[in-house]
Amino acid sequence: MNLKYITKKIAAVCLIAVLCMGGLTGCGNDTKIVFTTGLSGNQIFKIGSKTCTTPEIMIYLTTFYNQYVNIYGEEMWHYDFGGVSLEEHVKDVVLSKMAQIKIMNLMAEEQDIKLSEKEEKQVLAAAECYYSKLEDDLKSEENITESIVQEVYREYALANKVYATITESADMEISDDEARTVTVQEIRCSDQKETIKNYTRGSTDPAYEELLFSMDEGDVSDVIELEDGSYIVKCISTMDYEATQENKLVLAEKRKQEAFSKAYTEIAANTHSQFRDKQWEKITLNEEIHSTEANFFDIYDEYIKQ
Repeated sequence: MNLKYITKKIAAVCLIAVLCMGGLTGCGNDTKIVFTTGLSGNQIFKIGSKTCTTPEIMIYLTTFYNQYVNIYGEEMWHYDFGGVSLEEHVKDVVLSKMAQIKIMNLMAEEQDIKLSEKEEKQVLAAAECYYSKLEDDLKSEENITESIVQEVYREYALANKVYATITESADMEISDDEARTVTVQEIRCSDQKETIKNYTRGSTDPAYEELLFSMDEGDVSDVIELEDGSYIVKCISTMDYEATQENKLVLAEKRKQEAFSKAYTEIAANTHSQFRDKQWEKITLNEEIHSTEANFFDIYDEYIKQ
């Protein structure tokens, strides 16, 4: 297996938004992925000082597996979608999720972010609930113990707390003018077709945007050449209040993601990763063993998510 493939599989520093804590984007791509004989037993990968084992992986995998099987049926699990099966896709998603969580726990150590006593109790309660719902055959087959479940919930909760802590410090002061949404009537000259549209800053060509945001209510433009034809534009409203407030939320979330991405990339870009690809490829799921009603994320939302 070549280096490019391992980088794609572990996705250690470019993990797309698969966490339930919100979109995490803008990750770097400089993590050093290396072949290793240092991992053994049920260890799948190591990022920095954080190791991920098969039982940890299976807690996530079984949740995703049952969600997909319940919707599409077991026969779809191994179906080939242009060279990639549903099982392979879900495994990649889970591997990326686990790698990201491990990096975020490294961030927690670096920034001294810890769970409170209350949050720790919630973790233990969630783990107890999840473990009690897990079938005995699955526990035995995948060597899942309650202490492993506790640690998986603990790391997931801490990753969420890291994201919340970092994004809380982002500058959320967004002015009405920055988020302003204007409403215009565009009339296409070729067929006189009229269209009402809302525009925000950065949503269209800069020259066209400059015109739209400089118009007063009722103003009518000269003929404007756009990509799909010639138009005349009339300003209906210089600020749609409701749309502007919605855009503030969008801009605030974007700033949160940018703040997190900056902190995440800084540590991820300099973190070594080790991955046992052959051990990973041996992992497979089937209805006989891995069917369960224990849903990791539902229980997290019930006991821990605030």
